[in-house]
Amino acid sequence: MAVTTRVLSRQDFEAELDEDIRRRHPFIHHPWPRCLFAGELSRKQLQAFAFQFEHFLRATPRHFFCLGANAPDVIPNDDDLRRSFAENLNDDLGVTDRAKDHFEIFRRFAYAVGLSREQLEASRPLPSTNAFNLGLMYLAKNLPVWEGMAAISWANEGLFTLGLTARWEQALQTHYGLRRDQIFLPSAEEETAHVRLPREYVLDFAETERMQQRIREVFQLTFDLWVVFFDGIYERHGHAA
Repeated sequence: MAVTTRVLSRQDFEAELDEDIRRRHPFIHHPWPRCLFAGELSRKQLQAFAFQFEHFLRATPRHFFCLGANAPDVIPNDDDLRRSFAENLNDDLGVTDRAKDHFEIFRRFAYAVGLSREQLEASRPLPSTNAFNLGLMYLAKNLPVWEGMAAISWANEGLFTLGLTARWEQALQTHYGLRRDQIFLPSAEEETAHVRLPREYVLDFAETERMQQRIREVFQLTFDLWVVFFDGIYERHGHAA
């Protein structure tokens, strides 16, 4: 991300952050996903990813619990961040509709690449995956809520709202023979509804040059953690068949 020495308008700063995700997010630009897009990974290497992503998904509900706990106390209304995060968790965990449970949807992918429930439940995270999860947890729990939302609800969820995960979907279908119902990525429409309010709050916070620079730094921290996650898989299991 280019460093600017002036405060940007709300619209320009929002566009800059979205463009930073498009241009630099490791979920798209790390060497491991690039091998995926090129069809160069083996089934065993897809399984290695599935084991580690399983452990990421086990940890993600805590991020939204932490963000909701850190949100301001207000008279509950449609702009209450706590309600927004509760709705996000309700959808992601399939509380009212188990067919939308993100964890179970992901398991379809894991089964499609040849893993069993028993193998997944007996699996262990790599040290790099532990570091990744603990790092994201720190951002969600210990940073000011505006910065935590910038990391979790924008730098991460932006992958979906900007439609960038379509490259994963296309590669998994084209190169690895998966059906759409075996792919674990939620729709852009669903995630856009989840992140609308957190994005607005981040932009409300980032009204000065200093605060905008801080949000850029949080984006970089989030990207760095994804590098740790993919580096662990890349180094332990190789990158090409």
